[in-house]
Amino acid sequence: MQTTGDGPSVLFHASLSGLFERSTERISSAHLEASWSADLTEITTGDFNGDGRADLILRPRGVVDDVVVGWAGESGMLGTSDTAFRIVADAHDLNWSADASNLLIGNFTGQDSDGGYRQDVLVRV
Repeated sequence: MQTTGDGPSVLFHASLSGLFERSTERISSAHLEASWSADLTEITTGDFNGDGRADLILRPRGVVDDVVVGWAGESGMLGTSDTAFRIVADAHDLNWSADASNLLIGNFTGQDSDGGYRQDVLVRV
């Protein structure tokens, strides 16, 4: 079990033969200037820029912080923090953390890229 965020986060690719192959890319806990630990970050996939490749959204758990969208490059590897897009923590006066909302991904417009539907998490008292 990964508890510190320093354990291996590894990208896998499906080969032409249908098997999953481990890529040579190991993702450090600081890649894209975001945490990759499962207990600190929720990761969601979608093609957000319409290039036909799966991109990643990293949403923090337990804190209100920026959300990071990492674009996949032509090689299928994730870009760097220079190519990532950040959603400011309180964009549109909403809390984008994984604890405060659900994020559903889909092609809602029928165009070439995916979008998101953000849903508040109801807290009952």
